[in-house]
Amino acid sequence: MKRWPFLAVLMLTMLYTTTTVMALGGEYGKGHEIESTFKDWPKGLQSALASQEHEGGEWVNSNDFYWFSGDTQALNRFLAASAKIEGAPVYIRFHSGKGEGKSFSDKPPIAIDWQMSTFMRGWSEEWPENSPTEYMVRIDVWDGRQVNKQGVVIPTGIIQQSETSTQPTTRPLASTQPQRSPVIKLSVNDIPYSSEVTMKKGDAVSYQLPSGKVVAVWCHKSAELGEQRTASGLKTVWGEKPFKQPDIRWKHLANGSEQAAGWDSYIRQGSVITRGDETSEYILYVDQWQFSIIEDLRAKPSLPVTIKVVLNKEK
Repeated sequence: MKRWPFLAVLMLTMLYTTTTVMALGGEYGKGHEIESTFKDWPKGLQSALASQEHEGGEWVNSNDFYWFSGDTQALNRFLAASAKIEGAPVYIRFHSGKGEGKSFSDKPPIAIDWQMSTFMRGWSEEWPENSPTEYMVRIDVWDGRQVNKQGVVIPTGIIQQSETSTQPTTRPLASTQPQRSPVIKLSVNDIPYSSEVTMKKGDAVSYQLPSGKVVAVWCHKSAELGEQRTASGLKTVWGEKPFKQPDIRWKHLANGSEQAAGWDSYIRQGSVITRGDETSEYILYVDQWQFSIIEDLRAKPSLPVTIKVVLNKEK
């Protein structure tokens, strides 16, 4: 998927690094062309999204959210196109009230009538149990503006879910699938610490530092945007808890714009060191400790990751 990686650019300006870093997400502008770079995207998904101009949207990791405005007839045409999607379940869910598209920043919300969300396996807390597909698609519809629910025609192949009056989750970052997530507790005597773990998509390991604070590291399929490529197609992600990335902390500037001002986390991200096509090292800091995540760029099909913890000499 071709994206507007504004968050990735902002993060590059905050980090003292000489290479690319992992993008978290970004926004789509109104009517932006849909272009997929995911080779395994379900057939027909791109055509369905492009069947009507969207009002904007956003992407988070491997998930996409597009906002649409239109009446009942426009929605029915969109649903007809969405029913042709192959290789992924398509759900529809109705909401009472008026829909709003809310961006990452404090921009005013956009009035919408429906939202199409595409989720990649391992990156949605609402993933259907035992689903064999790599993607799922959900269309959330609000009946408080231009859409009359009574006139909506749901084609064969689209599954209706229970109606709800709540705003749907737009940033699902955790998976409900069983995950391997051991916790390794480190004492002061264990540091300097070094260990290698071989990770597959959906694997996670948490490291509890002597202070009790935790750094979780998990593995996902790379979207290849702003990331150093690996032969396995896998990348690591980090946070305070498995499968939950920290939010961006925003700073309001005098001219009315906003600037990324770090992570809303006790974990601070440092530099990223790439050694040719061999390894990428992501350096994090927690209190007096330096925590390094070193990815093997050449290995496949799994991703060997070396974790190192040392005393931060610059502290």
